[in-house]
Amino acid sequence: MMITSASVDRPAGPLRALCTTHRSSGPGIVLQFARGEPLQLFGLFEIPSPWSANRPFARTAKEVHEVLANELVIFAVIHAVAALVHHWFFRDRTLVRMLPGATR
Repeated sequence: MMITSASVDRPAGPLRALCTTHRSSGPGIVLQFARGEPLQLFGLFEIPSPWSANRPFARTAKEVHEVLANELVIFAVIHAVAALVHHWFFRDRTLVRMLPGATR
């Protein structure tokens, strides 16, 4: 079976939903608060932790934060490789359309 650009097109719903969770800084903020430390905002002011330090929960939050960060890197690499595959093997304009100022 030959892989074509048309055979690769699939709904991106689940992947898009997974990537959307990474747009939030939630796990990092939760980790900071679980340590009982205030959240610094650009060195201008800080938000105090809403709860006291909880080491077991902080460890769990750190693990979740690390897993999500690693997952984000993996998806970024897959995305870049997919764009290069479209450019070099399918020879379509997918990569070119991503560039700023490109005509659609």
